[in-house]
Amino acid sequence: MTPDSTETKLREAMARLLVGKPQNCDGKLTKANLAREAKVSQATMYRAKNILAEWDSQVSDSTPRNAQVSRLEAELSRSKKRVRDLEQHNTELRRQVIAAATVIAELSARLDQPLSKSVTVLDSKR
Repeated sequence: MTPDSTETKLREAMARLLVGKPQNCDGKLTKANLAREAKVSQATMYRAKNILAEWDSQVSDSTPRNAQVSRLEAELSRSKKRVRDLEQHNTELRRQVIAAATVIAELSARLDQPLSKSVTVLDSKR
């Protein structure tokens, strides 16, 4: 295998991995997957120092392995925020239910009291 064809294979594999469209591996941005994607041995890949330097400059720990993972992570983040918001709303509704139950209990207790204590009876013979 000539160095030019190896370099071409590695560049094409790198491009596919970076856009999230692998053909020969799981898509994780690792050097092992770069070799797999290019269908070259890791030893051959490691001899292409300029390609590895490009790889290292484009791939970092924060680089998502593909667009789908980025989209799913963003969706997960939005979903977690929605859950937090709904939990807060649920807590507020529970407080309102407790307050309403307290008012109902107080009103029920007042209804159970004899009327003579809370109501003045008027003489209807006047």
